[in-house]
Amino acid sequence: MTPQKVAGGALPLGYAMTIAASQGLTCNTSLMYGHGANAFATYPGITRARRQNHLWLPLAVLEDEQTWARLGESRTEKERLERAIDAFARFLGQSRPEGMVSDLLKEPPAPAPLPRQRDRCAEEAHAESERRLRQARMARAGRAKSVSLSSRQQQDEAQREEKAKQLLARIQAGAEERAVPSWTKRIYGTASPQELNRLIAEGDRFAADSEAVAAEAETKARELAARLDHEKTTGQPTRGQRFAAEAGEALDQADAHVATAREHLQTAFAAAGHADDRARQLAKLAESEGKGRIALRLAGTSLKEYRELTGRLTGERAGYLQLEADAKRDARQALREAWDVVKESQFAENFGVASTPVPDNVEKVSERLVEMRSAAERRGHSMDERDRDDVGRATRKAGEYRGYAASHRRQAANARAEKARAEKALRATIAEKFPQLYDREATARRAHQQKQQAMQAAQHQPAAAVHPQPNQSRGRGMK
Repeated sequence: MTPQKVAGGALPLGYAMTIAASQGLTCNTSLMYGHGANAFATYPGITRARRQNHLWLPLAVLEDEQTWARLGESRTEKERLERAIDAFARFLGQSRPEGMVSDLLKEPPAPAPLPRQRDRCAEEAHAESERRLRQARMARAGRAKSVSLSSRQQQDEAQREEKAKQLLARIQAGAEERAVPSWTKRIYGTASPQELNRLIAEGDRFAADSEAVAAEAETKARELAARLDHEKTTGQPTRGQRFAAEAGEALDQADAHVATAREHLQTAFAAAGHADDRARQLAKLAESEGKGRIALRLAGTSLKEYRELTGRLTGERAGYLQLEADAKRDARQALREAWDVVKESQFAENFGVASTPVPDNVEKVSERLVEMRSAAERRGHSMDERDRDDVGRATRKAGEYRGYAASHRRQAANARAEKARAEKALRATIAEKFPQLYDREATARRAHQQKQQAMQAAQHQPAAAVHPQPNQSRGRGMK
């Protein structure tokens, strides 16, 4: 806006407040800036207005750089809105209600370390080595003041000092080795190297699966969005429009058979009318039956003409009755053909006619075809709507599984995986510093695992039933 517009009053002043300060207040229209508000602040923020509550979501701030690089610029306003809502929903999902301290105690704390037991032999040896070192240093210092030591004496003194240092190093190494906790008392001390690797890689595997699902959903969203954009720009029919058109062609063929059935029914109706007319004429002629020649002559006819007319009307009536029967049969056949067109088409399941018998009335068949045409149009419309919604659903699914992958990555760094990593690192340290202790642990661990496997195999085997021999039982009973 230019300064002139502002000076002219085109920009009125407004007032804003925090969500906490707005609790308990009510206004006509509320505008809330969503970035930074957690789930517990968003609810009161979007319920202050009587008429309209607006939520402003800045996509450039809410969406991280990885998501923007993966999805690129928004192609439509609808996609921009869905991405902003998805990013804000993920942010709200991080909010957690206040809980009790006991809710955080997923596992009992590690037991307090036992006080180290005194090793009197090691202490005495250590004190002895220290005493010898002090004596050697004092003797060397005293002799340096009086006279210079000979080369032989210097060598002996150096050897004694080196032996004392080696003894002290062995004592310290033994103390460090004894300080290593036993493999039977460590949490994963009995686990094999393969089990440790499985525990460590478990979280990574779940994360990789979630990322694969997210990538598949993103690919689906891109392909579907590209197809919808192409159909919109080129004017091609959509998937729903093609479905409705193909279903309409099948229904048009069925309507043609219904129209044929109507023509046959009209023919049958006309034939029935002609047959009734001939029946009335025959009934009128029957009134003159039994009259003599003179009566017939007085009536203006003769016996010959009476017989000829009766035979002709009887034949015509029989022909019209046969025509009526044939027309009705052809009408029923046309209705069956109309129903078979729909039943044998690819839309039979959609129309619910796969196992439905043919209606016995042309009007019922016509009504069902009208209902099928309306259902095809509704389904086609819903297919187009579902395609448009699938873009947003796939985008939200991709974001959801990206969150799952990140969660699994975090879980891979704690709990069991972290303890398994610590056990693996401790074994590597033992192998480097105390190879003999490492070999003893490995041998004992293999023996423990073999014993466990044998016990499990024995539990799955059925117990053998022991049946005493009859002779032996009787023998023991007689003694």
